[in-house]
Amino acid sequence: MWFLYKWRGCRSDLPTPNVLELFVHLVTFVFIEDVVFYAMHRSFHSSKTFGRFHEKHHEYRYSFALVGTYSNPVDFICKHVVVPTMGPLLLGSHTVRYGDCIQRFPSFRCAWNFGVMGFMDFAFNTDCVQFRGHPKKNKIR
Repeated sequence: MWFLYKWRGCRSDLPTPNVLELFVHLVTFVFIEDVVFYAMHRSFHSSKTFGRFHEKHHEYRYSFALVGTYSNPVDFICKHVVVPTMGPLLLGSHTVRYGDCIQRFPSFRCAWNFGVMGFMDFAFNTDCVQFRGHPKKNKIR
């Protein structure tokens, strides 16, 4: 991954970015991550890819932290390696910002959405009841 950052021109030297640059990059990363994760996750739910790459992730009924990494290697690399690195690579960010991006865990918003933060789910109306399942039935007691 480091060679991609050097090729893209990402900095790792001093001075580190100022607070405004960090904030702008954070907001941009969240948006990029939501768009890219939504697109990848939604594509993994298609009939051609679900059984081959994504079905293993849905073997557990309830969502918990390890379910996100319990997946096919292709699914894992696409959603948990490519997605968090898209923002820093596109913006050519300082490596300080990259460290923050990979620390966040994707899919933390809700177990029944395709996106990370829910912006794309709201835009494409996949945050509605038909996509969430039945919350009362899926509650942990």
